[in-house]
Amino acid sequence: ATNMISSQLSADANVNAKQGSNTTTSSHTAHTWAASCVAGGFSGAFTWGLIYPFDMIKTRIQTTPLEMPLEQRRITYIYRHILERHGWRFLFRGLGVTLLRAFPVNAIIFPVYEFTLMQLTESGVGGPRTAKDTSLATAS
Repeated sequence: ATNMISSQLSADANVNAKQGSNTTTSSHTAHTWAASCVAGGFSGAFTWGLIYPFDMIKTRIQTTPLEMPLEQRRITYIYRHILERHGWRFLFRGLGVTLLRAFPVNAIIFPVYEFTLMQLTESGVGGPRTAKDTSLATAS
């Protein structure tokens, strides 16, 4: 009878330990997804903050009529023209709205990408390439 009671207590302890680890795992997973959202949002906003002046110049080049002389459609000309006419702040005009869009978009994209990658890896799609895969790819 004592062995039976100790076996039952041991089995209960194992079930409780497993349930506790599942709770810890799901809590860790939720934390990981939240961290991925925050990291994605901040990195997307940061990237747009750095790239935005170049995007403004690119947009100016794209909207310049083709009839304009080639010299006036160059990056350096448009950059100098903006600085002389409008000042450096003009290069950041509209950045606030772009950041308001960039944060949530990238906050969603990061965890979705990670989830998709995890699912594909678990299903065997897109896993590490083997020597056999590499030799087949080079043969064709």
